[in-house]
Amino acid sequence: MLPAISAKLMRNLLIIFLFLSLNSVGQTRKDWKVIPTDINGCLERLNFLLSDNFKTSFIEEEEESKAVSLTNFVGLGTQMRNDWKLWKGSELSEYFNNLGVRNPEDMTYMILISFHRQLSGKDIDFQGQLDLYLDMVNNPEKYYVAPIEKYNIGDTLTNYFYEMGMIRAFTNTQGRCDLTAIIKEIDKDGNRLLLELVNVTTTREGMKYDEEEYKVGKQTWISLTNGTAWRRKGEIVQIHIH
Repeated sequence: MLPAISAKLMRNLLIIFLFLSLNSVGQTRKDWKVIPTDINGCLERLNFLLSDNFKTSFIEEEEESKAVSLTNFVGLGTQMRNDWKLWKGSELSEYFNNLGVRNPEDMTYMILISFHRQLSGKDIDFQGQLDLYLDMVNNPEKYYVAPIEKYNIGDTLTNYFYEMGMIRAFTNTQGRCDLTAIIKEIDKDGNRLLLELVNVTTTREGMKYDEEEYKVGKQTWISLTNGTAWRRKGEIVQIHIH
């Protein structure tokens, strides 16, 4: 059976990366406690609080939804929700509530989309974001696409897993095995894909893994019922709309 990426491992890696990025900002905890009251104030505070290096890395991912998805649920997004008291009824949270946005994760998502657009020299189109958000909340059936419908025969998907072992984990010497597969068949009734493994590479010479299980040419059915860790290159799942 082809492997699933550990969600816990992915979360921990993102937390470490974003924690290091945020702590290079140079602002104090007191600076973060100043709570803006509207979207323009949010953008002014982020421009002040975040380092140039962070801003540059943030907009290196030109597709705003991907950039924001990487920062909204851990690191920066968490810090904004906590320090700006979005869970506790701050004036900023009331501002969003009055606009129809009630979940703090949705609030920070919209703030970060606006920030990405501003840094990229684009119109933040906050009203357009708000209109789309409210339509998605009120008419979710318009936007739902069954996962199986997103795939086509011949699509290339990627996945990876890390080498096991506590010592290697603590010493940061774990190897990683990268997998590439092509969709050979699509079973819509069974909500599953038949993948054929076409490439296997490792980042550490001599890394041990089940070579029979992950043999180039091997075909395996994967179910989409509970989600899958297989992704198109650069694809990120977004879960900010409830």
